[in-house]
Amino acid sequence: MKIKFGGADTRSIKMLNSFPHGLFINELINNRDEKIHRFLCKNYLENGAALFGRESSDEMNDFRKVVGSALDNVSDENIAGIIQYYVQRLRNYGHIESLSQARIKQARIVCVDVPRTDVCKFYEGKTISVEDAFNKLKWFQTLTPEEYGREISNKVFDIPPFYQFCRCRLEGIIPGVFDNYKKQKPKIKAETVWDLLADIDKKLSSQDIVQMPQSEFEEVLNQMFRASDMLTNNPYPRAKLERQIGEILLAKGRNEEAIKHLDKAMSTNPKVGVKKLLYKLKAK
Repeated sequence: MKIKFGGADTRSIKMLNSFPHGLFINELINNRDEKIHRFLCKNYLENGAALFGRESSDEMNDFRKVVGSALDNVSDENIAGIIQYYVQRLRNYGHIESLSQARIKQARIVCVDVPRTDVCKFYEGKTISVEDAFNKLKWFQTLTPEEYGREISNKVFDIPPFYQFCRCRLEGIIPGVFDNYKKQKPKIKAETVWDLLADIDKKLSSQDIVQMPQSEFEEVLNQMFRASDMLTNNPYPRAKLERQIGEILLAKGRNEEAIKHLDKAMSTNPKVGVKKLLYKLKAK
């Protein structure tokens, strides 16, 4: 894939060209379609179309037309999130490459004020190895869009952005230069959804669901509901979690509740793998 433009953000466009199979945009569309990448680059990296809360419905409709009918039933807000996630990844990846070329060893994760979720608060101020980030980036570039999409939906990396509307970025740390970051307001400690998911996974893997005491089961179930609410901007892990909720409810014989959550998983991500199961349950 070779996208050629002049303009303000040639570094990000150059970064896109380093993904030979095309960069993952969204699982609902054809990520290998060059005209989609060309549209995004021209409008958001060359011409600087509005982003981060200033998008117009006309801009979202233009994107719908480019991708065909794939996003006809997706809201303007979610389409804006898809575009922002794409643009912000390219910008951050381009910056990682620049930091590596400048032989800067460490970078700090910096958040902007809006949006500022618990995920951002958790990562704010954390330092990462530029070499490690650059190596992860080189690995990303070997993946197909489908492989890449699965990786970023199933794993948490220290490279921002962390979710669709995340605007976290990296700031190189130069030894010997006064660091005024410490003068900023302290990080607010909060339980992130990723902490919650880790706790849920630990509890579910420690014992058989069928044999789990009802009080413990309800506690875990409520944690899963809370985690799902916290994943509104992360459709892929949310769909996976909703599928898991449906499956453990089935194990407890609560089929009607299970169907509701399996339906929710399906609507969040049609490829979550519950279609056949739903068909069997609804056919009974």
